[in-house]
Amino acid sequence: MSDIRNCPNVKELEAELTIAVKQVEIARRGFSEIINWSGDPSDGDPSLFSHETLQAMDKLAPEQKCQWTEDDTYSWDTGCGNRHLFSEAGPSENKHTFCPYCGKRIEVVK
Repeated sequence: MSDIRNCPNVKELEAELTIAVKQVEIARRGFSEIINWSGDPSDGDPSLFSHETLQAMDKLAPEQKCQWTEDDTYSWDTGCGNRHLFSEAGPSENKHTFCPYCGKRIEVVK
């Protein structure tokens, strides 16, 4: 009988599981940031992840993008189903690299 751990499919599954576990750890960190929000508006928006959490999410899946499309003047529809409003210009001009809602790297769609 062969050892199942040497099966190529098992090795692929182990690699995917390792990534999934890391994603869960990052998600927990992000949710912790939201749950532990002080309630003070000057403390930031509780629905947005910290930059460190977003960078960690991006390292796990750099190929995943959130496509943003400009709807009106400075109003952007996100690929994850949200709407983001800037007081002027767009994501890159406002130093938005990651979607603050889903954590994926922003890809502007013209």
